[in-house]
Amino acid sequence: MRALLNKWFIFLIIFLVLGSGFFYLFERGEKIIQIESGKENPGDVLLEELTPEPDLNTSPLSGLACENYNRRPFAVILAEDSVARPLSGISMADLAIEMPVITGGITRIMAVFQCQSPEEIGSLRSARHDFIPLAMGLDAILVHWGGSHYALDLLKKKIVDNLDALVGPGQAFWRKKGISPPHNGFTSMENLIETAQKIGYRLESNFEGYSHIEKSKISRQSPAKVPPQSRYSPATAGSRNMRDGIPQITPTADSAKGGNAGKNQKSKIKGVLKIDYPYPYNVRYEYEPETNSYLRWRSGRPEIDRLNAKQVEAKNVVIMRASSRQLEKEYNDVDIEGGGQALFYRNGEEIEGKWQKDKSIPTSKLYFYDASQKEVEFMPGAIWIEIVEPHQQVNWK
Repeated sequence: MRALLNKWFIFLIIFLVLGSGFFYLFERGEKIIQIESGKENPGDVLLEELTPEPDLNTSPLSGLACENYNRRPFAVILAEDSVARPLSGISMADLAIEMPVITGGITRIMAVFQCQSPEEIGSLRSARHDFIPLAMGLDAILVHWGGSHYALDLLKKKIVDNLDALVGPGQAFWRKKGISPPHNGFTSMENLIETAQKIGYRLESNFEGYSHIEKSKISRQSPAKVPPQSRYSPATAGSRNMRDGIPQITPTADSAKGGNAGKNQKSKIKGVLKIDYPYPYNVRYEYEPETNSYLRWRSGRPEIDRLNAKQVEAKNVVIMRASSRQLEKEYNDVDIEGGGQALFYRNGEEIEGKWQKDKSIPTSKLYFYDASQKEVEFMPGAIWIEIVEPHQQVNWK
């Protein structure tokens, strides 16, 4: 009897030791144990320890994972004159805002860089006062080559951190040979960061960010619809009423088709978005369902980046309607604070909505809402915002 008890006791000890060992292996939180069959001897069991690589955080601007996700953005004013093409670094911008600087005439781009660090950015041009609150709303450092007297008057008050090439801080800027002035001004991200550090500007971003569609939802895209056939005009996009000077949108059966409820629908049909800026500033985007991207064209030619010879692609295009007026011969004033109608293009679909920016707080974010009053979720990737007049023609077909 005693021998039998000893055997049970020994068996119990062995069972506890083995159980503790297996518990230890499976409960170690810092490692993953993968079990797979060996190829040469299927009966063998191979244990392989894998340490997962940490995921990168995402940019609040583009929603893409990147090392510089928390770097304060630089908002660079770029030329759109034909002689300045092709622009350098433009394909690497996380966000871009295109806006007329003469009503019914010349446009200019504010390209916002966070994730990537182009070795050359240009050609740089002068700032306009309407770009200042847009840069402030992104918590960006404004970069420019001089400015209108309206813009410079505001910048003298130090309402926004800025780097002006005419002031010449450090060695941030240079004139490029072979290009006629004033279109030969350039900079680089490395120079901008170094100069901003010397001045003492904060380099960590405080921007709250835009909403982006989660990867898990993107992977479950459902079969999509055909884009509408040039159906939009400012007077036909659902019923609207005014509240505090801002259009309030009531969804209709037609306008609701493109709301956030259909955000997972991806078009299999190519589409073209045309924006009626005057030639040679007229713009179009060609939607490519294979890459789910909008390829940018300007004055009938692909928008090419001088640095990498790539055509500029956007994952999202925003049409932002805002009135403007000439203040004097060379300068205008655009209503980029307050609110107005907006159209959003992503996944090959058109979404109707509105934009809003608090007039009383220059640092307020530029918000975008769909017809159900929900903040628009963008596809991860570059966002291009096109500011146009309320009556200006925009065609999507």
